[in-house]
Formats: sequence, C-alpha cells, structure tokens
Amino acid sequence: MILCLRVGPHVEDFVDAYIGPAALKEEALADGPHDPQALRDEALALLEDVTREDLEDDRVEWLLGQLRGIECVTARLAGQNIAWSDQVERCFAIRPRPVDEELFQASHQRLDEVLPGTGDLSSRYHAWIDAAVVPTETLPRVIEVLSAELRRRAAKLVDLPPGERVEYETVTGEPWQAFNHYRGDLASLVQMNLDVPRTIVDVVATVAHEAYPGHHTERACKEQLLYRHKSRLEMSVMIASAPEAVISEGIATNALEAAVGDDGFQTLLEVVGDLGFRVDPAVAEVVFREERWSYGVAANAARMLHEDGIPPDEAESYLREWALDPPDRAAKTVSYLMDPGSWTYITAYTDGKRLCRLFMDRHPNGFRRLLTEQLTVSSLLSMDA
Repeated sequence: MILCLRVGPHVEDFVDAYIGPAALKEEALADGPHDPQALRDEALALLEDVTREDLEDDRVEWLLGQLRGIECVTARLAGQNIAWSDQVERCFAIRPRPVDEELFQASHQRLDEVLPGTGDLSSRYHAWIDAAVVPTETLPRVIEVLSAELRRRAAKLVDLPPGERVEYETVTGEPWQAFNHYRGDLASLVQMNLDVPRTIVDVVATVAHEAYPGHHTERACKEQLLYRHKSRLEMSVMIASAPEAVISEGIATNALEAAVGDDGFQTLLEVVGDLGFRVDPAVAEVVFREERWSYGVAANAARMLHEDGIPPDEAESYLREWALDPPDRAAKTVSYLMDPGSWTYITAYTDGKRLCRLFMDRHPNGFRRLLTEQLTVSSLLSMDA
C-alpha cells in the first residue's frame, strides 16, 4: 500500500482512491518524490516476499497482480521502453487482442435497421443523438431520478452498506467522459463531463456505470466487507494499472444489464417520463447495446496509436468510421487515449466486460460475488477454465 502511494506522485491518476489511515499516507509520501528505480526494486522484492506471507490465497493472488502492475509502471518511469501490448499484459494480466471490425459492421447493420430518417447511417445516428440530448438545465433532476431507481435495483442484487451515498456534479475540460471519485466512508462523488452533449442513453448508462450498481456499489461493498470487517488493509488503496481495474470496469460495463435484468432499458426511460423527456424506447434500447462497441473501437485505436504509430487525426477518423463518433467526441476520445495516465486503460473496459460477463453467466450470484469478493483476472480465468 505504501508503495502504491509513493508511485502516485509520478503518474497522474495512478492512485484512483485511498481510504486508509492518514498517518500511513504521510509516511509513504515523506521524503518524496522517490526514485523510480528504487520503487521498482521495492516492487520486485515484494513480489518475492508476498508468497512467503501467511495470507489467504485470494489475497496473495490479488497482491501479486497489483505488484506486477506497479513493477511495469515503475520500469517505464525508470526509462525502460515497453511496447503498448506488453504494458497492458504486465499491468492487467491479460494480453490485449484486436477487436474484429466485422463485429462493428454487424453493429452498424443493427443500428441501420432501427434509426429513423433517411440518408447514411452516420447522419441518422448524429440526428438521433441531437434529438436525445438531455438539456443541461434538466440534467440534475434526470440524474437524481435515475440514481434513486438504480439504487433500488442495486439493493436487490447486493446488500448495500448502511450509510452509503453518492453525490453528482457536472464538469468540463477533463479527458474522460465521467469519473467516480471514491472518498471512503462509503461515499462517492460522480462527475459527469459536459464537453460533449449527453444523451438520455448515455446518462442512464453513466449513472449505472459510475454509481449503482457499478463503481460506487463495488467500492462501498468492498470497503465494508473486506477493509472494515476483514481488516484487509490492501483494499484501502485502489490503483489504475493493476488487474483490479479490469474487474472494476467489468463490473461497471455490465452494471446496467445486471440492474435491469429482463425488464429492459424501457423501464428506466419510464421513470424519467414525467420530466417531459421522450425517446422511442425500442430505438434507445438498440442504441445502448450497440454503443458498447465503442470501447472496442477505442481499444483498436489505442493499439494503432501506440504500436502502429498512426497520427491522432487518423485515430479520430477511425473512431468516426467505426464508432460513428461526431468529430468532437472522436477528438475527446483520442485525447483520452493519448493521455499518459490512461493510454493502456481502455483495454480494462473491453477485457473486463468480456471476462466478468463470462463469470456472471457461469456462476450463480456471479455479479454479487464480483461486488463483494477480492477477485482478480487470474482468479476469474481459473474459475472459468
């Protein structure tokens, strides 16, 4: 944990959240910043030591994954040149693979069958986005209503800790679309970026992803069950470059489907109907399902940027072609993919969604287990073997 905190000042957003004792954080940051090579040496030593500790198997596996991620990050900080795919594998414990563009073509066909209007698919999709944008003045109330409904549904999936809570705010000028700042004491601040217009589909998916039953739900449950009840101190720090991020994003990208179950997307549109907001629920359902492929498009673009060396404008063109992104959204995504703190992170969404979905399909109460157990990529792969 102290090692994570020492690496944090070197890489923006490396430490996603820290909820542990303040004194330990002060100790970790004393006499810093620390030399990257020394931090790497410490990670390598801990990799040897952790297997000798008398810890439960799931804790050992989790710590090994975290330490391998830290070792990769500190190796880069110390000057080691590491290929993008190798960074992903060393940090997230799974080798990235390109997403077949035939899957994007099939997604386009499904959208083409339901989107209204005439003209090419991209134009009709952009017209639908324009019509489905939530007005800024209405957005806080829409978020409030959706959050209450999704919280009610999350409580049916897992026992929410008493006192957990979420606040929401809007921001601009950030590289990401939305962010959960987990503050500890069972509380989150969810920020939604308004640099690009937010459709009702996007708002629904964001509240589920960032809050209920996504990131906030996972972190509050694990703070209560693992950190407080089981005294697993390592759960007090969350970092972005480790297998835990794949699990976390896998939970979040499957969260909305877990919440609505067989009810479908329409049930959530009904709860905001009194706010005067109307979209065709059948079209919205398809748009929600097909927009998930944008993670795969972005992951391919990241590979091309960082391994093939294509310029950013070509990556934007790729996103406009396959994710059907308007120019402003494509530029925003490329900005995120070029950010040193997030250029490998995009794969956590694609691999996390796939692995957690497989786990949920094969194991009873799989989503609840993801929310409450100290699982990692290797443990999911082992369980699904």
